[in-house]
Amino acid sequence: MKRISLFLSFLTAFFVLLPSCSQPKEPSLKSELGEHFLVGAALNSAQITGQDSASVQIVLKHFNSIVAENCMKSEVIHPEEDRYDFTLSDQFVDFGQKNGMAVIGHCLIWHSQLSRWFCVDEQGNDVSAEVLKERMREHISTIVGRYKGRVKGWDVVNEAIIEDGSYRNTKFYQILGEEFIPLAFSYAHEADPDAELYYNDYNMHVEGRRNTVVALIKKLKERGIRIDAVGMQGHIGMDYPEITEFEKSMLAFAAEGVNVMITEWDMSALPSPHWSANISDMAEYQKSLNPYPEQLPATVSLAWNRRMKEFMDLFISHSDFVTRVTAWGVTDAMSWKNNFPVRGRHDYPLLFDRSGEPKPFVKDILGIGQKENNFKIRRGTNLSHWLSQTNARGEARRNRIQEDDFARLKELGFDHVRIPIDEVQFWDEEGNKLPEAWDLLTMALDLARKYELRAVVDLHIIRSHYFNAVNEGEDSNTLFTSEKAQQDLIDMWYQLSEALKGYDNDWVAYEFMNEPVAQEHEQWNLLIEKVYNALRAVEPNRSLVIGSNMWQGYDTFKYLRVPEGDKNIILSFHYYHPMIITHYGAGWNVIGRYRGAVNYPGVMVTAEDYANAPEEVKPELEPFTYQVWDKEMIKSQMKDAIDCAAHYGLQLFCGEWGVIETMDRDLAYAWTRDMISVMDEFDIAWTTWCYDGDFGFWDQQKHDYKDKPLVDILMSGESL
Repeated sequence: MKRISLFLSFLTAFFVLLPSCSQPKEPSLKSELGEHFLVGAALNSAQITGQDSASVQIVLKHFNSIVAENCMKSEVIHPEEDRYDFTLSDQFVDFGQKNGMAVIGHCLIWHSQLSRWFCVDEQGNDVSAEVLKERMREHISTIVGRYKGRVKGWDVVNEAIIEDGSYRNTKFYQILGEEFIPLAFSYAHEADPDAELYYNDYNMHVEGRRNTVVALIKKLKERGIRIDAVGMQGHIGMDYPEITEFEKSMLAFAAEGVNVMITEWDMSALPSPHWSANISDMAEYQKSLNPYPEQLPATVSLAWNRRMKEFMDLFISHSDFVTRVTAWGVTDAMSWKNNFPVRGRHDYPLLFDRSGEPKPFVKDILGIGQKENNFKIRRGTNLSHWLSQTNARGEARRNRIQEDDFARLKELGFDHVRIPIDEVQFWDEEGNKLPEAWDLLTMALDLARKYELRAVVDLHIIRSHYFNAVNEGEDSNTLFTSEKAQQDLIDMWYQLSEALKGYDNDWVAYEFMNEPVAQEHEQWNLLIEKVYNALRAVEPNRSLVIGSNMWQGYDTFKYLRVPEGDKNIILSFHYYHPMIITHYGAGWNVIGRYRGAVNYPGVMVTAEDYANAPEEVKPELEPFTYQVWDKEMIKSQMKDAIDCAAHYGLQLFCGEWGVIETMDRDLAYAWTRDMISVMDEFDIAWTTWCYDGDFGFWDQQKHDYKDKPLVDILMSGESL
C-alpha cells in the first residue's frame, strides 16, 4: 500500500511539473514582428538601472533590441578629455546581453549633447584638424573597443545634414569639412571590424537631405568604407511627413545597397508648433500646444493609431531591407516629447500608454485589439410608442409589448428590433431612475435574445432635444448650446451602459441620439465626439449607431465626421421620401394635408390636381409636378450615405422608413418594393417605422395583422 501511495505521489508531481502544450505564450511585439525585423526600444537611465521596473517588464516581454537613449552620448560617457564614465553604459550592455537582445550603440559623433571640451582647447579656441582627428579616433576606439563583440551596431554619425542637403555647420564640419564622416566610420570599423555601422538622421523624407545621404553612401562605398544601414529617425507627427515621401527615401537608400532602420520612432498626437514673432499672447499659444493635458480624445486616438498602423504596414511591406524598427522610449510617461517644445506639455507619442497598456494599433498587431463584434442586422422594425412618444404607464404600457410579439417577429423573418426610449420615461426631472421603464427595457432585451433578435437601444427624445420641436413651433432644444445638457446626455448613457453592459456585444447596440437637429453640422460632430469618447471609455467593443444631422437626413452625410478606425460603428439615416407618399393624409405635416391623386412611379402630381390643391400646400407640392420619382430617384438620394459607409468600410442602416396607412395601398406597395430593391442592392440594413401604429403592419388592439401584404413584401428582400 505504501509503495502504491509513493508511486501515485510521483505521478502527481510528474504531471504537475510537466509543461502544458495547450497554453501558448502571450503574444508580444517581438514574436509577432520578429520574422520581419528587430523590434527595439530606447532605454533611459531609470530603465537601465531597474528603477522603472514596470517599463523593464514591457521591454523584456516585447522587444528584442535596445538602444541607449542618452548614456552613450559624449557628455555622459566622456565628460572630460581624460575621463570616461561607463557606469550606465556597462549596465545597459549587460542588460541587453543577459536578455539575448541586439544592443545598439547611440551615438559616437553628434554635435548635440557633445562634451564641451571635444572641439576646443583650454582657451576655448577651435582645435586643429589633426587634434580633432586624434580626439575622434581615441573617443571612438575606446568606446567601440570596450564593447567589441557585444554591441551589434553603432550610430556612428548623427544628424550631420540639414533639409536643403547641405552639411550642418557644426564644429566637426568647420574644422574637418565633409571628411569627418568618413573618418568616424573608419575609426569605428578599426575598433570593431564585425560591428554594423549606421548613419542616422531625422526628417529623412525631405528631398534635399535624402539626396545628400544617397551621395554620402556612394562616397563611403567608393572609398571602401563600411556602412551597413541608414537610420531613418521616426520622429513624426499627425500632419507630417507624407508617407509616400518617407517611402521614397527608404527606397532610395535601399537602392544604394544598404539596409534601412527605423530609429527613434514616435509620433506626437499634438499640434505641430509654429513659432512666430507675431505671437501676441505667449501663454495662450503655449496652452494651444498642450490641448490634452488629461487624456487624448478618442477621435484623436483613433486617428493616431490609424496613422501609426499605416507606417508599421509600410515597414513590414519593405522588410526585405528594413532590419530594425526602434521606438524612442517605452511608455508615454517617459517620452522626451512631454516637455517639448514647452515645459509641461503632455504628449502621447509611444507604443504603450502611461499605464503601460499597449495602444490599440499595437493590440491589433498582438491580436488583442478592439474586436469587430458580430452585430449584423438586415431586416427589422421599430417597437415605437411603447417606451417612447406615449403617455401610457402602468398596465397599459406593460401590456403593449409582450413575449408573443418577439416570437411573431422572429417567425415572420425579422432579425432585429429597434427600441426607442425617452428620457421622461426613464428619469424624473430630478434625474432619478423610474424603475418600471428600466424593467421593461431589460425584459425586451431578454426576450429579443430568447428569440434570436438583435436589438438597437435608441435614445429617442430627451428633455433638451426633441427632433420635431422646430416643426411644432417650439424652442425647447438646448442640447447643442448647453454644456449641462450635453453632460446630462453623457450621464444618461453612463447609466444605460451600467445597466446594459452585461448584454453581449453581438446582440445589443446603442444609438445614442435620434434625429439630431443642430443648426450647425459641426455642433453635431462635436457632440458625437463627446458621447463617443464617453461610451468608448466604458464599452470599447459595443456597436454604436451614429446618424447624420438634420433628422438623420440622407443629404447631410457629407458633413458628418465619423470616428476613424472603429470597426463597431453603424452609420444610420432615415428615409421618408417622397413625403407625399409616406405622409399622405398626416395632419401634422403640411404635405399631408393634400388629398388629391398621387402617381408612382413617375411625375406624382398632375397640373390639374396641383391647381385644385389648397394654397397652403402648393409650395410643398410644386416639386412633385415635375420631378420623376422612381427607384433611380431613391438610389440617387441615398448616394451620399452609401458612399460614406463604403469609404469607412462600415455597415449602413436605414433606421426608419415606411408609409402611413392612409396612403393608397397599391402605391405604398410599389414604393416599398423599390425601397427593398435599393437597400438589397447596396447592402443596407433597415428597420421599418413601425410594428404597431399609423405606419405599422400589426394591430395590437385587435391582435391581428392590419397589413399582411406589406409584411410579405418586406420579407421578399434579402435576409442575413
